Amino acid sequence: MLSNCGVRMPQMFEPNGVTAFRYVFSDDNPKNHKPVSILNPSRDLPDDLKYSGYALSCYDDEDMAVARYKNLCKINKKMPLILGDALCSGMLENSDGMISEIECKTRHFDFYEYEGFEPTEKFILKRKLI
Repeated sequence: MLSNCGVRMPQMFEPNGVTAFRYVFSDDNPKNHKPVSILNPSRDLPDDLKYSGYALSCYDDEDMAVARYKNLCKINKKMPLILGDALCSGMLENSDGMISEIECKTRHFDFYEYEGFEPTEKFILKRKLI
């Protein structure tokens, strides 16, 4: 476990109905809604991001999510193959899991889902990004 290695979990909050925006593949892709550390267990993350690797990356602002996606694609043209080609959204309830603090500038947060959470039932495809 990460906590046994001295890695501290971030402070967690109830989502209280926050609308979350996530990058996904527009087709029915098994990578959709899988945390990066589950998809790639050998990926090395800094200690302050190790727990984040087991969360779903989300934004609470659609425009900020789209802007971040465009910036990431400028940096690396292969980002659509990594992150997905579309944006989905869903309202997160307290019974779904917990979230990290929403970053003021980026509007990004991590969503730590509870056992039994079904992301495909919660998130709907909003629009294609490319």
